[in-house]
Amino acid sequence: MKRRIIIAVALALLVPALLSAQSDGWSIGAAADYHVPVSGLSDRFLPTFGGTVAIGIPTGTSARWSAVFEFATFDRLNSDELVIRTTVDAGAQEQTLEFPLEDLDMRLELYGASADVRFRIIDASFLRTDIGLGFGMFRWFATRGAFSDSLFADTAGTGTQDLIAVVNVPGLSQQDWSGGFCAGLDVDVPVVVPVTLWASVRFKIVAGELWPSLDLDLENVSTFQMIDMKVGLRVDL
Repeated sequence: MKRRIIIAVALALLVPALLSAQSDGWSIGAAADYHVPVSGLSDRFLPTFGGTVAIGIPTGTSARWSAVFEFATFDRLNSDELVIRTTVDAGAQEQTLEFPLEDLDMRLELYGASADVRFRIIDASFLRTDIGLGFGMFRWFATRGAFSDSLFADTAGTGTQDLIAVVNVPGLSQQDWSGGFCAGLDVDVPVVVPVTLWASVRFKIVAGELWPSLDLDLENVSTFQMIDMKVGLRVDL
């Protein structure tokens, strides 16, 4: 349902504008991305790098349209959050134990194509600042390797390691198409004609879902949310 809503909103906003745009030039740019996961995605992954290519179609107005193609791979795990927590009876009281998932293998790959529009806030000879919005589709692939381990702990304080649990979870693979949206600020700084330094900071959300793995204390991730920071160069043709 969330994916359909995002696609419907994107089409309602983008198609009329694209059809009415009067092209008066082209641009092409490339940027390095730094993605900082937030919400449920941050419980699984640490920040990662990616890349973007943008093809711009100026409209002759303050709005600037681009076709944006991007990719990112999350494969650095958040070891502080990736633990199995279990409660055991330790004499007169219960004790919560944590076992790190040190050998867990997990990754998420994102490939996106979006229509992007920027609305001018500040336009000076040395700086242009815009509000940026993007709507598009993402192809994503998620994998989690099989995990097997026996969990031991000294719950009585005697130096003897007792068997707490045996974990044996098969691997998991997911893939899908999902709608996405981003919003934030973009900045252009002219370097030398026709080259411009291009930077942006945006909040991005992709309506994908990572399934839970209860035996590993991995909760469901209902959307991929992140802060997307880009720095690159653009050439106005």
